[in-house]
Amino acid sequence: MSGSRTDHRHGRARLLGGGLQVLAGEGLALPVGVVVAAMLARATGADGYGVFALAASIAGTIEWGFTSLFSRASIKLVGDADDWQPIAAALLRLHTHVGLAAGALLAIAAWPLGAFFDEPRVGVCLAILAVGVPISTVAMACRNILVGRGDYRARALTGATRWTARLLAIGTFVALGWSVVGAVLGEVVATAAALGVARTCVGRLTPAVPTALWRRFWELALPTFVLAMSLRLLDKVGLVALKVLGGSIQDLGLYAAAQNFSIAPGLVAIAFTPLLLSSTSRALVSGDLATARAMGGDALRLTILTWPLAAIVAGSSHEVVRLVYGQRFDAAAPLAAPFIISAFAVAIISIVSALLTALGKVQVASRAAWPLLPVAIVGYVVVVPRFGAIGAAVVTGAAALVGAALSLRALWLVWQISLPMATCIRSLVVSVAVCGAAIVWPAPGAWWLVKALALSTATLAAFVVLGEFSAEGSSSPGARYWDDVAGEWGGGRDRLWRRHSDSVNAALCRRWLPERVHRLLKTDAFDEASSDGLWLMLRSRADVVEGIDQSPAIAAQARARHPEMAITVADVRALPFPDRHFDAVLSNSTLDHFEHHAGIEQSLRELHRVLEPGGQLILTLDNPANPVVALRNALPFALLNRVGLVPYFVGATLAPRALTDLLRQVGFDVVETTAIVHCPRVLAVPAARAVEGLSSRPETHARFLRALSWFEVAERWPSRFRTGHFVAVLARRRA
Repeated sequence: MSGSRTDHRHGRARLLGGGLQVLAGEGLALPVGVVVAAMLARATGADGYGVFALAASIAGTIEWGFTSLFSRASIKLVGDADDWQPIAAALLRLHTHVGLAAGALLAIAAWPLGAFFDEPRVGVCLAILAVGVPISTVAMACRNILVGRGDYRARALTGATRWTARLLAIGTFVALGWSVVGAVLGEVVATAAALGVARTCVGRLTPAVPTALWRRFWELALPTFVLAMSLRLLDKVGLVALKVLGGSIQDLGLYAAAQNFSIAPGLVAIAFTPLLLSSTSRALVSGDLATARAMGGDALRLTILTWPLAAIVAGSSHEVVRLVYGQRFDAAAPLAAPFIISAFAVAIISIVSALLTALGKVQVASRAAWPLLPVAIVGYVVVVPRFGAIGAAVVTGAAALVGAALSLRALWLVWQISLPMATCIRSLVVSVAVCGAAIVWPAPGAWWLVKALALSTATLAAFVVLGEFSAEGSSSPGARYWDDVAGEWGGGRDRLWRRHSDSVNAALCRRWLPERVHRLLKTDAFDEASSDGLWLMLRSRADVVEGIDQSPAIAAQARARHPEMAITVADVRALPFPDRHFDAVLSNSTLDHFEHHAGIEQSLRELHRVLEPGGQLILTLDNPANPVVALRNALPFALLNRVGLVPYFVGATLAPRALTDLLRQVGFDVVETTAIVHCPRVLAVPAARAVEGLSSRPETHARFLRALSWFEVAERWPSRFRTGHFVAVLARRRA
């Protein structure tokens, strides 16, 4: 069990460490991009920068169109293979041939495209960039191979080489007075330098590949091509649409300058998405679903945590534009916010698609992303003629948000992973605060760097204060906390509601427990300490009923109420029982009081250990598929507890599909899944208190309980997981 937890943490740490390495290398794109953009914009003006941006967008789209056909399929195949070298050799040959074809296509189309846009300089730039297309294509193949085999350090080195060479080459050529032509020549030189380093890191390869793998390759490649092209074209088609629909070359320069504001969030996707695909693929191949799921959640959380940094830039966009581009580009500042939103949405789409690809659901990822481009094109046609560049920027951001929503819905349906709502709320609050501070705090020129550093430090401090960085594995509320809870509930608090809860759980046990078992374990004694609990029902089915609770006070109260019940003070994560000691286990809402999912997994492994092969586990957890439960879990516990909506600590839980996946991984066969307690607790608990306060007549209480029980008919409805407060699972230990 400890080995499993160690592997779990090691896999996530490896992903984070590798992602940070790649981010360090690719992160040079931000300062290099800013310096190059400033240098080129000041040397050529908005029209010259527009020519460069348009040519780079066209060449990049053609190049990306071919290489994206193979990128994710390459990473997954190399990552899944024991012998990756034959696959890598075949991929390099394929990328070489495709790159040459793409370069030739661009060279042929260069001058006609220049004439189409009525800008001959675009044709010259495209002809030069055509030389770099095959170089870039092979370099990308090498980067994919490095990521697939887990050599993140080498992948980071290639990124650092590319951006350093770009700065030196473009800076030199522009300083020589070569203007836009020098900039595109610098792009080609930088790509060649990156290829040299990447090819050296890949090393010599075995020149053979099993032909059976090609079918699998194309099954992965075609859907990922649709996905990658949708994202790429969304990023670039706005620039082309702006020109085609009446924008001037100066408008293009302003649009492209504002688009550079999306570099920072885009770097997160560039750094972590390929690594996420590689790492989760390896985890899934080894059968470690929990680690794979945790990696996906970590990647989404990291993206959300960068929202405040983007808010700082958006709030001071006028100052940043003047600092980087000069006063002539002031009109680009209002375009920044839509591009920042678009970049974060695209980052989420990329992360989701990587998870779905690793899971073998690449077609689902593709179907979720393809509407982006049609939605965007319709928006451009309607909006751009009237609103110009700002309209194009807003359409780009809106289309990306639509794609992100569709992708997250697909991820939930397939794997039941969603955005961490608590992190979303914290990040949104901090983002609004720092954006407002950035707006009201004037910091012209280089003083903006001081402001950005101060607000970034404040952002980090706010996250620490809000508890965002509490370490996984930190202790959940322990015995002393639950002793205090026992003191509050020992007097019979909410007795009427407890009777309803006990009756629903008892009905579930009567349905799922065998008619007779020898020894049964109940994983907490809170029910028996605060009410009649389930003791009588369990005693009618089991020869021996044993219970545990980590709180000595709760255990003592339960013993006082039920002297025949053997209750041990113990933690469900470390049970004091021998292997195969029980024939059945009832764990009703015990495991949803840990701070992190690791506590749930650790407990399930312990319950698996103490169960006989074929022994039954009845398990209930808070149901995050219920919107009310999801909202409650997203809000701060201290606030909810203070206003009386949550009487005691509630922690991490799992959605129905995620729970069944984890049970199967631990070693259980899932027999049945349902949802229970369908009456809205936020209304039912106050109503029960009111009835208790107004009347002590047993018949009044009985009528009220019958009314509550009517809600349980919703368990038979298809919507049961949306209304049930608890997800309930019947599982058997695999023989």
